[in-house]
Amino acid sequence: MQEKLTYHIDIVSDKPSGYFVKVRELRGCMTQGETVPEALINIADALMVYTQSCVNHNEISNLRVVRKKCRR
Repeated sequence: MQEKLTYHIDIVSDKPSGYFVKVRELRGCMTQGETVPEALINIADALMVYTQSCVNHNEISNLRVVRKKCRR
């Protein structure tokens, strides 16, 4: 059975160039996009590359699981 990992995404307006986005729990997992939808697509790609790199280098412990829920 696979374990579900949950991550928090931070998006910051970086006018005039667009939006900066990062995965809060994964140091170095970040990207940017001209629009919010583009930034979200880019961070999904970055997350896939980051996790595959961790698997390839046997660094699974870098993929921490977040168990608490965000406050609204």
